[in-house]
Amino acid sequence: MEWGLVIAILTLLAGIVVFLRPRIIAYIIGIYLIITGILGIINHVL
Repeated sequence: MEWGLVIAILTLLAGIVVFLRPRIIAYIIGIYLIITGILGIINHVL
């Protein structure tokens, strides 16, 4: 299977999830930003 097709399918599924459950995406983005921020602080301090 080609990566372009896989990405297109995942993008389509993500779009459907956003349309049906917009709050889930907000939580996922929030968790991602928190984790990224914590890892960035840890890397800077160490």
